[in-house]
Amino acid sequence: MLHVGKTSCEALENYKKDKDESFFEQPGKEQYEKFYGKGNKNRFKELCKDLLKDQHSLCCYCMRIIKQKEEHGNIAVKLSVEHFLSKYDYKSEALNYSNLFGSCSFGKHAKGREVGSCDNYKGGENFKSILNPSLDKVGFYEHMKLTFVSVNKYLYIKSGDTGVDKELDEILNLNIEDLCSSRYTVFNTVRNQMKGKTQTELEGAYRRFITMWKEEHAAAQFFNVIVYLFEHILLESSPNYGKKFLNPHYI
Repeated sequence: MLHVGKTSCEALENYKKDKDESFFEQPGKEQYEKFYGKGNKNRFKELCKDLLKDQHSLCCYCMRIIKQKEEHGNIAVKLSVEHFLSKYDYKSEALNYSNLFGSCSFGKHAKGREVGSCDNYKGGENFKSILNPSLDKVGFYEHMKLTFVSVNKYLYIKSGDTGVDKELDEILNLNIEDLCSSRYTVFNTVRNQMKGKTQTELEGAYRRFITMWKEEHAAAQFFNVIVYLFEHILLESSPNYGKKFLNPHYI
């Protein structure tokens, strides 16, 4: 999962300014459908662009790159606008930008079978343990306790918190075969690139990676997998590394 530094969506805020109190008394599903419905395609397009920018074009859950292209002036993306708190249960959150995220549209919603993941698998369920990805960065990662486990060319995302760990599988389906295989490919490629590097070279590569992420808004598929590798390899090669640098989760 990815922590998301939220900015704002001007198109969404301007849309809400035009509405009176009675509009927000409607069910959340109806509010949202009216926002992206007839006559509002440009506003919805801007929402998608803002979400992708805030998330470095990554899915907020699995961290795949969300592909996008322009077709006839409309945005055509493998993107699902995810309501962290379900629009069916929380009408006040249906058009709250802090509750909206870009999720990949991988697979179809099919509970009980290893088909799909992320928003398509989650549907309208609400989390009990997983935190909103836009909350305080330090608190988010401390609570989530995310790690990765490599087994037979598969890389599984796990959590030291039993509630979070359960929801990663049962609500988001983040350890299906395709995802674990793709994660491992990135993990193994980057690990091989690190072999033979000196401590100084690794630290320099890590700084460049974080700088590109923060300042150039670069997209890095499975970002936290790469962060995890840098952290652990640097920690193994230098017991004092943790005293010299901030944990990159907190940057």
